[in-house]
Amino acid sequence: MKKDMTFSADFARCGYTKVSRQAMQIAFTPGDKCEKEAKVLLCILGFAYFKKGEVSFHFKDYACERGEWITSYSELARRTGLIRRAAVTAVGHLVEAGWLTVTAVGRMTKFTLTFYDAPPQPDGHGSPQGGGGDGLSLATALYMYQNGTVYNTGETV
Repeated sequence: MKKDMTFSADFARCGYTKVSRQAMQIAFTPGDKCEKEAKVLLCILGFAYFKKGEVSFHFKDYACERGEWITSYSELARRTGLIRRAAVTAVGHLVEAGWLTVTAVGRMTKFTLTFYDAPPQPDGHGSPQGGGGDGLSLATALYMYQNGTVYNTGETV
């Protein structure tokens, strides 16, 4: 017998995400230049919706697509253990690099992972926006950021 199920917000957050050990080590190595960016990106990866769902804030419902997370910068800072200003700066770096897009949703912020459906591959070619998986691995991109290389163009800054 088939049952009707109501999917909650927690169900929409289920699933698996591949993250390299090198990226995890960068995120949890104190003093690393891009430790903050790695923590923010891993946090957003962890809380992004696995499938389409709805989020309710202040008595309003917002559609949340796959690979999106609607929250506030304060909540993001609290979950990553950073101060709010450091979290905002890290998000800005990730947006410049093409890993995230950020849009305002009322008093909240929608973080969208640009590579959620086509995760970056460890081949070291392309950019995070590359389709079909021809993007940088998270670890490679973070290493490039450490050395002052812009992800999208490969230029050194």
